[in-house]
Amino acid sequence: MHNLFSFLPDWLNSVMVTITGPFVGDGWHLTLGVLFMIIIIFVPGGLIEGFRRLSNWSRKVDAETIAAAEHAGEGSK
Repeated sequence: MHNLFSFLPDWLNSVMVTITGPFVGDGWHLTLGVLFMIIIIFVPGGLIEGFRRLSNWSRKVDAETIAAAEHAGEGSK
């Protein structure tokens, strides 16, 4: 873990290792449990439904961006 945060100052490296240590290595089951709880609570349809929602959201954002760019282009003509 210390190698992962080696780019940080020594004091911050130690803090980050202390914080992340329980969630990886021996504590991987804690991370997996928290991840499952988040999925169950915030994505009721499961992972596939979550990916579908993200895909639809990104398409909507792209369409709004394109529409705004076209509208801004019309105003300058």
